[in-house]
Amino acid sequence: MYKSILIWLIICLPILGETVKYELTIAEKEISPTGKKRKALSINGGIPGPTLKFNLGDTAKITVFNKLKNEETSIHWHGLGMWLFKRR
Repeated sequence: MYKSILIWLIICLPILGETVKYELTIAEKEISPTGKKRKALSINGGIPGPTLKFNLGDTAKITVFNKLKNEETSIHWHGLGMWLFKRR
């Protein structure tokens, strides 16, 4: 029984979902939370970056633009374990 439900989910959920697209731009931003100017990394101009929302079965297409000079970067995705329980 559980195997047939799992097979159904794997096959049908991508068909039932929609494609959700996001573009993320990583860049330096000058901030001064204590009154002293500091450089920080921002995503789409914000710290922290935006919340990306999806429904179960959606396909995520995320394009990341790195605007940092001579520096690589990566994104750590929080909240992936909650995708079963939260709806958009």
